[in-house]
Amino acid sequence: MNFYENKIEPPSKMPAKPPIKQTTKPITNNSTPTTAEAFATAMVGIDLGGTKIAIGGAQFLPEGFIDVNSLIETTTIPTSTPELSLPTDSCEVRDRFVLRMAQEILLLMKRLRAKNFAIYPSIGLGSPGNIQQGIIHAETTPQLGSAFDNFNLAEELAARLNSLIRESASQDKDTHPKITVTTRNDALAQMSFGISELIKDQHYRQLLNGKKVAYIGPGTGLGGGFAKVTIPPPPSSPHPIFDFFTDGHIGDIIMGKKADGDPI
Repeated sequence: MNFYENKIEPPSKMPAKPPIKQTTKPITNNSTPTTAEAFATAMVGIDLGGTKIAIGGAQFLPEGFIDVNSLIETTTIPTSTPELSLPTDSCEVRDRFVLRMAQEILLLMKRLRAKNFAIYPSIGLGSPGNIQQGIIHAETTPQLGSAFDNFNLAEELAARLNSLIRESASQDKDTHPKITVTTRNDALAQMSFGISELIKDQHYRQLLNGKKVAYIGPGTGLGGGFAKVTIPPPPSSPHPIFDFFTDGHIGDIIMGKKADGDPI
């Protein structure tokens, strides 16, 4: 199965009932989906938390947004099992955990392809911690453990996932673009998405444009960030521009533990 096959075809060859009737060139590894390029394309996102990992695939909309209200496929992985328990100081456990994530992502991609969705070859990953250039800074991820200190999670996950895809693909690996993974502090990702949703309303576009915004993201840990929001005028991109005037990271703390020591 070709996970990267994009069902973009000229109008004369369009399926009778496509989810989105858009045409033109296929999406490549170095492009960003646009209204003209998007056609039945699913984008995969990952939320790495202290108690579970949520993986989902959603459809890209012509307006330049993801339709989060109708996720196509989802899966959840607990982060605390007898074999793979977080937080951890073991690099072996960490590496097995990354492999498990890659395996679950691949299974989700297969389900998306079975529904005739092309897979956009870039995945977004939200993770706790102060993340700079893909590297999780030391002592900023108590939910994950010290094994993730100074660890490039996005790079390692992409390598594992691409290896699995090559193993499962029937064609030569050079015919497929590589999957890339981009990681960001989960609270910053939540803030960016939340504001992007809010400014669909003209009232909030005016209210937030040019303002400095603080965000608190409670979960297993407590994180957040600060940013100045700039909203480009039409006909520019509908997405806001975020200027994180700190590193965007307030801090992560484990909210508490159960009697057996597991995070609450």
